[in-house]
Formats: sequence, structure tokens, C-alpha cells
Amino acid sequence: MARKVNIRKGVSLIELLVVIAIIGILLGIGIYNYNKWVKKQEVEQTIKDIYGLLEKYRTRAYTSKQEYKIKVSDYKITVEGTDAEYNSKYKIFGSDMDVDFRGVFNIKNTLYVENKFDALYDCIIINGYKLRLGSGGASCEVK
Repeated sequence: MARKVNIRKGVSLIELLVVIAIIGILLGIGIYNYNKWVKKQEVEQTIKDIYGLLEKYRTRAYTSKQEYKIKVSDYKITVEGTDAEYNSKYKIFGSDMDVDFRGVFNIKNTLYVENKFDALYDCIIINGYKLRLGSGGASCEVK
């Protein structure tokens, strides 16, 4: 007598739904972390761009023996007498400053951007001719 063998091919609807649910959960976590990482990178890029602008005009002041006034407003940094301007997506905190013909900043200052994303760099310490990147906002510490 021949036995009937029940061979099952494919997957059931329950198995398919479980796999789709697991993929959905993993995607949800991944997208949240990715968005957080992107915001963190934007904050770091903003502070590095500001650093580059300050360094450029510090060097230019020294080489051309010309003084520059740098104005800091909420979302913008401008260099008076030039077309240099940096617009930020994040609020910038700090005070206006001058760079003399020797390439030295006139005040000790800390520039920092609003950082809710635990970025590695979110501030610049300005001390004479030195510019240093750091983190910690208003109480900036060099990294």
C-alpha cells in the first residue's frame, strides 16, 4: 500500500508576515539612527566650514597686511569689506571679532553652534592666532 507523502512547498502567510514585521522594525531603527547621524555630521561640517573661513581670513590678513572685521549673527558669519559670507542651518553663538594685519584675533572668543546631536566638534576656541576645534558648546573643550 502506497503512502501519501504531504510535501509542503513555499511559506505560509504567517511566516511571511513575521518576516515583514521584523524587516519593518529593523528599518525603523535604522532610519532613526541614520537621520541622527546625518544631523550630527551637519553640525560638525558647519563648525569645520566656519573654522575654514576664520583660518582663511586670518592667513589673508597676515599675508596682505590688511585688517578684517568678522561679524557673527544668529545664522550667518560675514567678513566686512569682502563678499565672504557663511550661512548656517544651525544657530551660531559668539561675538564679533577683528583680525589685525599680523593675523591675530583681537579677543579671546568661543564660537559654537547649537548642538542637540552629540557631534564630535561643535565649537571653536579663538585665542590670538590659534584656532582650535572642540566640543561642549559655550564651555568648549579642545578635542
